[in-house]
Amino acid sequence: MGLNDSYLVKEEFDTNDEFNSKYNRFFRSAVLYALKVFFRGKQVVVENTYHEVGQQAHSKYFPWHVIYKLEQEEQNISFNCREITFLPKDHRKYQRSNIIQLCDVVLGVSTSIIHGIEKSRSSGYREELANLYSAIFKRIIENPKNKNSRFKYYNRIMISFFPNKKTAPDDIRRLGNQFYTKRKLYYIEKKSGQMELF
Repeated sequence: MGLNDSYLVKEEFDTNDEFNSKYNRFFRSAVLYALKVFFRGKQVVVENTYHEVGQQAHSKYFPWHVIYKLEQEEQNISFNCREITFLPKDHRKYQRSNIIQLCDVVLGVSTSIIHGIEKSRSSGYREELANLYSAIFKRIIENPKNKNSRFKYYNRIMISFFPNKKTAPDDIRRLGNQFYTKRKLYYIEKKSGQMELF
């Protein structure tokens, strides 16, 4: 899930720790959204929850609060773990870290496709990966529910952004689905020569 920071109401987050305040809230939203979409209407038991080692590992709330809140609020979701397992990036330290590396690659190349790639000494590698991944990425965000895709991404991978519009805290539109998938892909537009002038 990508956040459209320009549509978030800053006063709704801890101004002393804005990044962690947003991150914690939307991590829970992303986990819940994925469980509801991928396992619609089913009883779900989550065996483990993984996250990359980082500042969240030292948070007072993050390691346990997501699991606690989801179990309290969702009747059909339960967890066999009480806390998030934090994994190092290096798979030589812990084999399951491969999932962290895969997520980093997917997130990095997705960000490059959305925002474009600035020229640098290492940009050639990012461009090579973006060229390989851009076809499936474009299809996932343009037609996320395509059950017949030759890439077979439906109900396996999901890319979405939040929120789709700026709303006041008491705005009734907040009760509706604020997730969206379609957006401008600067890398693909620039490569095709179709960049908008205005």
